[in-house]
Amino acid sequence: MKMKSFHPFPILLASAGLLIFAGCSSEKPGDVSGRTGDPQTPGIRQDALTSFGFDRRDEFAVQFKAMHSEFAAQLREYEAKNPDSNASDRQKAAMAEVMIAEGDFKHKLDAVSTADANSWNTARDTVTASWERLQAAFGRIHATSALPSQGL
Repeated sequence: MKMKSFHPFPILLASAGLLIFAGCSSEKPGDVSGRTGDPQTPGIRQDALTSFGFDRRDEFAVQFKAMHSEFAAQLREYEAKNPDSNASDRQKAAMAEVMIAEGDFKHKLDAVSTADANSWNTARDTVTASWERLQAAFGRIHATSALPSQGL
């Protein structure tokens, strides 16, 4: 049985894409008008959400729902620019992975409303991990799209 050689380039490209995607923002330092939350409360970053206690369960859910809304808008934009009829098998598989990850995330986020003080840490950590999987899956879509256009 012949072993295929491992090429780290796609992984590096996907990682770079995630970093670029995460760093892309038209927001200027100190400008909180475009962030989630009301005008008096600046948006909360995901890393801060992971430390929310049970007493902030509702705020946790609101912030993640707002982040998901932004994600859904980006996904719709991607789908509009990249019709399924033009997609490769790799791109279709990556999109299917995103759809599965998104369904899982929504299900876990909905479950936060039923978490009690005893199950809160698990519920919070499950939602956060599911969000990270969704973001990684979305990054793989960009990686599968970028490879053909770069002539690889």
